[in-house]
Amino acid sequence: MTRRHPGPGRPYARFPRVFISSGPALVLVALAACTDSPGATPRAAVRIAPSTGGCGVGPYVIPVNIPGPEMTTDTTVGTRVEDGKNDANVDCRVSRSGSGYSITGSVGQGTTAFFVNGNVESTGEQSYTGTGQANFVAPFADSIRSTDCTFTVSPVQQIGEGKVWASVSCINTIQGSNPGYSCEFHAAFVFENCES
Repeated sequence: MTRRHPGPGRPYARFPRVFISSGPALVLVALAACTDSPGATPRAAVRIAPSTGGCGVGPYVIPVNIPGPEMTTDTTVGTRVEDGKNDANVDCRVSRSGSGYSITGSVGQGTTAFFVNGNVESTGEQSYTGTGQANFVAPFADSIRSTDCTFTVSPVQQIGEGKVWASVSCINTIQGSNPGYSCEFHAAFVFENCES
């Protein structure tokens, strides 16, 4: 896949790729959550919700400026952005790793960007959990990053080679302009048509 890089004047910065070694919705929605068409353009969506002060108010959402019913959550998949369209940039890889998967994804649109990297292992009954890191940049929220994140793929969500719909919760975050201050946040995200 040819990776696109933000051109001059793009308002957000892409996060660098960092690899870490680590250890109720309708069924129809879950089954249709992610597509894996060969050669299809990567797509993504995310909803980031701060749970303590310091990360701003939120929620921060990609696609930007969409109504609540169209947002992706822990139990529903909403509207996605496509790489190279509407000022969006999507890059992702979801591949098999042991009894689970390795997840790396970044999505940016306008002044909002989100990056995740982690590994999940099967816990049975179509569920997965694991650890990793997540970063985001959003209007009035500074740059927020954490390496203390827990990833979850519930039975209603979905993961497979080249696609993921999951949730991540992070603590002990670091702000770009105030390294000594931390907050907590939770995000639901979808990446599809990814490399595998």
